[in-house]
Amino acid sequence: MVISGLIKDDMSASDTGVPLLSKIPLLGWLFRSRDTSREKTNMMVFITATIIKNRQDMESLTRTKRRLLKDTGNGAIKKETTKKIEKKGVKEEGVGTEE
Repeated sequence: MVISGLIKDDMSASDTGVPLLSKIPLLGWLFRSRDTSREKTNMMVFITATIIKNRQDMESLTRTKRRLLKDTGNGAIKKETTKKIEKKGVKEEGVGTEE
C-alpha cells in the first residue's frame, strides 16, 4: 500500500564560452554553448503488513531491519528489494519498495 509520495523536478542551464571570442557579434555563437538538463525524482512510501507469529520471528525481523538500516550507505536496501521483487516475479527493477 502506498501512503505518500514526493515529486521533485529540477532544471538547470549553463552557458560556457571562450572568453572574448564568445562576445563577438554575429560570430560569437561559434565559440559558446548552452547546456540544459532536467532531473526528475519520485519518492514513495510503501507499507507492507507482516504477520509475526512468535517472539523469534519478531527478533529475526528486527535484526534484519536494523542491519538493513545500518548498511544503507552501501545501497543494501536497493539490492535487497530488487532481489525480493525478482523473487516475486515482478519485472520492474529498482522500484524501491521495502518489506
